[in-house]
Amino acid sequence: MKALKRILALALLFILTIGLSGCTNKKEIMLEHLKEKYGQEFVPGYMAGISTYPTLFCYPKGGDPETDRVWIEMTEYTDGSFSFRDTYFGIIIREDVEAEVLAACSDLPLPMKAYFDSGDGAYNNLFDSTKTYADLKEDEIDSGERYNHAVTIAIPFDGTDDDEKEKYATQIFDKIEQNGYYGRIFVRCYPSEVFEKITRKNVFELHKAEYNNFSKSIY
Repeated sequence: MKALKRILALALLFILTIGLSGCTNKKEIMLEHLKEKYGQEFVPGYMAGISTYPTLFCYPKGGDPETDRVWIEMTEYTDGSFSFRDTYFGIIIREDVEAEVLAACSDLPLPMKAYFDSGDGAYNNLFDSTKTYADLKEDEIDSGERYNHAVTIAIPFDGTDDDEKEKYATQIFDKIEQNGYYGRIFVRCYPSEVFEKITRKNVFELHKAEYNNFSKSIY
């Protein structure tokens, strides 16, 4: 019986070792792809989706593990080739997207902050460090393919009148749509003292109900 248990334990250890080796190899392939694509080293985090589409979560070396988190997904084909999708291009363009949204609303008498969710959509190999947000918009027009963008707009509001909040949200949506922006927009109202503290690092954490007293979105 002891011998059988030992054999089973060794067999399990062998299977785990092979599995971990496969994960490590896939992680190295994905990290090398990111480095070649962007000319940037990435710090690996954890792997997910191992059995279907291996996905690695990581962040650029020198970046912030929270605000600059990236995921890359790999598809392996029967001929041994690979294809990839990743979210790092969203970090490259996020400030341009945010500036565009804020500029569209610049004539509204509302303080606001805009944050692009760079982890919400993945990009193919066409969009690397040589491309810009302008290139992406041009490609969307030429190809007819739309990328999944999401921007949160935060505004301060200390009252309890939901109709007034709705009015502000509608004004923002109208301005952004007139500007030709395509994607999801979330307008969220916060008490002034919370609004002042909102940063890229904590904005998604502050979606919690105790801070976010109103939200509305368009797609």
